[in-house]
Amino acid sequence: MIAQVAVNRLSKNTDKLYDYRIPEELEGKIIIGSSVEVPFGRGDGLCEGFVLGIKSSGSMKELKNISSVHSCGRMFDEKMLELIYWMREKYLCSFIDAIKAVSPQPGKKNGISIRMVRLCLSREEALETAGNIEKKFPAQARVLEEAAGKGDMILSELCSASGCTAGVIRTLAKKGMAEIFTADIYRNPLKGRAVERCSAPPLSSEQQAAYERIKAAVDEERFEEFLLRGVTGSGKTEVFMAVIDEVLRKGQKAVLLVPEISLTQQMIDRFLSRFGERIAVFHSGLSAGERFDEWRRMRDGEADIAIGARSAVFAPFDDIGVIIMDEEHSETYKSENAPRYSTHEVARFRAAQHKAPLVLASATPSVEDYKHALDGEYTLIEMLRRVNERPLPPVEIVDMRRELKEGNKRMFSRLLISEMDKTIKRGEQVILLMNRRGFSTFVSCRNCGYVAECPNCSISLTYHRTGEMLRCHYCGYTVAAPKICPVCASKYIRHFGGGTQRVEAETKQLFPAARILRMDVDTTGTKEAHENILTAFKNREADILIGTQMVAKGLDFENVSLVGVISADTMLHINDYRSSERTFAMLEQVTGRAGRGNVGGRAVVQTYSPDHEAVKIAKLHDYRAFYNQEIAARMAMWYPPFCEIESVQFSGESKNLVMQASRFFARCLEPMRSLKGKIQILGPIEAQIPKIKNKYRWQILIKSENIEVLNEYVLKAQKACLKHRLYKSVTVVIDKNPNSVY
Repeated sequence: MIAQVAVNRLSKNTDKLYDYRIPEELEGKIIIGSSVEVPFGRGDGLCEGFVLGIKSSGSMKELKNISSVHSCGRMFDEKMLELIYWMREKYLCSFIDAIKAVSPQPGKKNGISIRMVRLCLSREEALETAGNIEKKFPAQARVLEEAAGKGDMILSELCSASGCTAGVIRTLAKKGMAEIFTADIYRNPLKGRAVERCSAPPLSSEQQAAYERIKAAVDEERFEEFLLRGVTGSGKTEVFMAVIDEVLRKGQKAVLLVPEISLTQQMIDRFLSRFGERIAVFHSGLSAGERFDEWRRMRDGEADIAIGARSAVFAPFDDIGVIIMDEEHSETYKSENAPRYSTHEVARFRAAQHKAPLVLASATPSVEDYKHALDGEYTLIEMLRRVNERPLPPVEIVDMRRELKEGNKRMFSRLLISEMDKTIKRGEQVILLMNRRGFSTFVSCRNCGYVAECPNCSISLTYHRTGEMLRCHYCGYTVAAPKICPVCASKYIRHFGGGTQRVEAETKQLFPAARILRMDVDTTGTKEAHENILTAFKNREADILIGTQMVAKGLDFENVSLVGVISADTMLHINDYRSSERTFAMLEQVTGRAGRGNVGGRAVVQTYSPDHEAVKIAKLHDYRAFYNQEIAARMAMWYPPFCEIESVQFSGESKNLVMQASRFFARCLEPMRSLKGKIQILGPIEAQIPKIKNKYRWQILIKSENIEVLNEYVLKAQKACLKHRLYKSVTVVIDKNPNSVY
């Protein structure tokens, strides 16, 4: 038998399948999806590979033998194999890139080899023996009493429970009363998580109507794509749980995707309380071992529900009954690393494979998806009322230009300070959003104009008060903040702009008695940091939660009655066609965190652009009005959903070679202009950030009605560039419908 193997090599030249002979001793052990070791290259060094096909015929004379097969079992099945081939073609990635996306790498150690104990006596025999030896061997008797009828137990836990040493248990083993052995134990991140079980509440009329429409597709095992637009607080999660309950009743599996790790924690608690521990968690906050063990629990049928961020879309379930994408508009659903996949597109492919409905849910759906729904490509379901008819929070817009003119130089408007003071005095809680971390945006000399910049990237350094450091948020470069200007030696060096650290510092000055938590990349770098912060806030151990967009989506705290947006302008004036949409979504989402309980709520939005339509419409909570305005602008400028965009990025250490390579690539694309349909090729031009991590950057943008028809031309240009002797040091990255172009 011959196995077709994709080898784990990053070179484009090895991105193909290699034939290897399956030796007799491994026949039957190697199947599609097996992880194997094979001799590769001139020196026949062992290399990891994955079996993508098996055939019986072919030339066997010159084939090398597969050396071994990994004990971890199958890494993907036939349906996942279809997905691997689809991703390779769709995202122009390699076999290995696609394989690594769909399955975690097994590594050398999986699970934890734990010493276990098993009694060789029945429960009755163990208890009788314990009674007979209690006076002479009390420790042995305690072990028998503790372990009687309990099956396999972890050795260390039995020692602790019985108050004895491992030597006592070894003595029982020598007497034939117990057996000590090792076992591979899954690392379960949910183990020991205490959540009170609860039953499903009655659904509102809107929730029931949404549930019935999705349930019909579940019951008929029919692929159908739904867009569930529900205002913040309308109870979308209860609809998810009702649908998943139906899926589990049918013996199928469910996948629930959330865009942020911070949302995963709250969602897990709600699902644990309803469905118990047959839940697998999948996100970047887990260790590699935990991720692999959670993946194995799903593959081996020990979990029915996968909850997680983007990568959970690859849950290895063999019978999916529904896939749900919560906060479907979030840009985090687009992968920024190879393979640069869209979670939405992968979810659609998998849902169609399994004949299951795909539910996209958001209070602020993406403009593209809402148009598809209005055009009938998706089934549109709308929930326009909050649960228990609670009103959406009123929003006050504060013009910070006027605040400055009237002498207020703080980050906080007088209205926001007043509202925070009232809220805290009432014993209620506040969420403050500042979508920029650090203390200040940049450091500059007021005498000569010097700005502290990263030596590796074409961007200013951000001042972080902790440690008095300047940091680059692209490459991680750090340096001590200067006290005097390094150019003119002036003492007039100042911090400009602001981030979450500065918001925290000013909040402490204004409200010294308030208990404050900050949630951003700097405070959530350790494991379980997200959960610890949110749990503390939920338990009312803090009055104010300050954060970046982590606090803007999906969080549900009944005691939050005030939301303050420190600056609505952080995303508004970025050179990106989605800036208005992202600003509106952020404002609508974060203001919706207020008034979700019985205390009512309101929001204060501070801005230097109070007349911008995205800000004005967010005050009204009118998604349709924003959509109507935005879709007209997209049509006029020929932006998605009326076209697709492909970005080709060039980077390298030589600025001149990067520029030349991009121009060579553009010339290779010229035959593409003869294709039917509208096509625009923009560039090559220098990227908005011309240098990151000491790599110079240029780019080409391609706009087309159907980007897929351009694959042949783009791949041909990429291969020509890689083969050119001058441009081998230039990295060429193709990204379909990128989140941003910078």
